[in-house]
Amino acid sequence: ALVIINAMLRYKHPKGYTVVDPNQSTQWKSIGHRNIDQFLGHMHKKLNYELLEQYSTDAVPKLRKKYDISFIDGSHEESIVIQDFMNSDKKLVVGGLIIADDVLHSGVKRAVHTFMKTYGHAYKRIYVNTETMTFKDAPMLYNPKDVKKSFGNPNTMYCFQKIRESGFDVKPLASTRKKKSRSKSKSKSKSNSKSILI
Repeated sequence: ALVIINAMLRYKHPKGYTVVDPNQSTQWKSIGHRNIDQFLGHMHKKLNYELLEQYSTDAVPKLRKKYDISFIDGSHEESIVIQDFMNSDKKLVVGGLIIADDVLHSGVKRAVHTFMKTYGHAYKRIYVNTETMTFKDAPMLYNPKDVKKSFGNPNTMYCFQKIRESGFDVKPLASTRKKKSRSKSKSKSKSNSKSILI
């Protein structure tokens, strides 16, 4: 969250971002929330952000705005990750990004394959060149020759760009409240404004 906020503050009018973490106050004693407030105070900056202490599968469908970036880094359970992808698709602007962490975990890997099999017509996998801030198409979904080349492009994190509307409606899966989920993030990045959902 702090890395994302630091990047957002480079924009003239950051719109803010949404953090989804069901365990922030109970399991983590609100340390993330306090770290964000302390960081913003130290930088003498204000940022419109909200924390939703709910599971992503419950919280994201209720959101009423669009985002430019969705960062999925929560459960490794295949069904939950697929739901996070599908919910992100409905909230993402065309041209926006879905960034998925832990893509080498078996459940996440299966979810990535399932999502791209169904939604692949609307997305392409890309690399982000952090030096030039440009996108480059990734030729393969999972390349056995992939190695971690840099901090900016680890092979455990994939980025997908939405190139058109998917045309699908999200049908919620069965309740996942008993499953643990860490966090999920989304960000708007059009012109000189940013809005993020984690």
